[in-house]
Amino acid sequence: MHNFTIPKDEWLDGGKKQWKQPADVLAWTIKLAKGKKKILDVGPGEFVFPLATHTCGWQYGPQVLETNKVVDFTNQLLPYEDNEFDFVYCRHTLEDLTYPFLLLNELGRVGKAGYIETPSIMAELCREVDASSPPYRGFHHHVWFTWVECDKNDTPVWHFCHKFPVIEHLKFNESYLRTVLKKHPHLWFNYYTWDGNKAPGFRHHMHDKDFCLAPRESVTPTYADFLAEKCRISTDYNEKFYKTHIVTRT
Repeated sequence: MHNFTIPKDEWLDGGKKQWKQPADVLAWTIKLAKGKKKILDVGPGEFVFPLATHTCGWQYGPQVLETNKVVDFTNQLLPYEDNEFDFVYCRHTLEDLTYPFLLLNELGRVGKAGYIETPSIMAELCREVDASSPPYRGFHHHVWFTWVECDKNDTPVWHFCHKFPVIEHLKFNESYLRTVLKKHPHLWFNYYTWDGNKAPGFRHHMHDKDFCLAPRESVTPTYADFLAEKCRISTDYNEKFYKTHIVTRT
């Protein structure tokens, strides 16, 4: 049970949780968008990208720009023309949606370039990362595990896997997850940029095709083994991206 005398953004054993975008990552994304005239923040919530000229999101919660438009990302196309925006910023939105693939396509349609960020698999596997949280895994309301992985042509592609309730009953190296996240704030997140014609691509991983939820004699990996391997691959990707793109350019 959670100890409500401890601030919701702190770990029970001390230290701040890394919900906000790290300062160096924010500075880097601002550099990416600097000089762009028309900038859209998709699903900003309480935090609006500092250079945004337009926002769109659902009807609940704070929406501070007068240019905000209400959009149901799961069912509606974005109410903008093709390549209308010079830069699109979308942080911590895709993992919330029951069907994120429509929005992912729309980001590439309306934006000439952009940046997408989601919570890492490591953050979603770790217990107690959410606000005022009993020790559940990851963020309670998130629907997907998401990560970025390069395809055979070395092109970064978004990957999605359902966050099934059975995740609470599987075993991972709890101490390792917690230690790494407390020490390395940048590993809370997945990073992705696109420019020009390289709009975001994606792959949806499914039960009985890419993994099996129940252990059995099969060449298909179990859900736990699949996620552990993808956590390793995506952590390596995020670490490399951070060092080669963000650290060297901020």
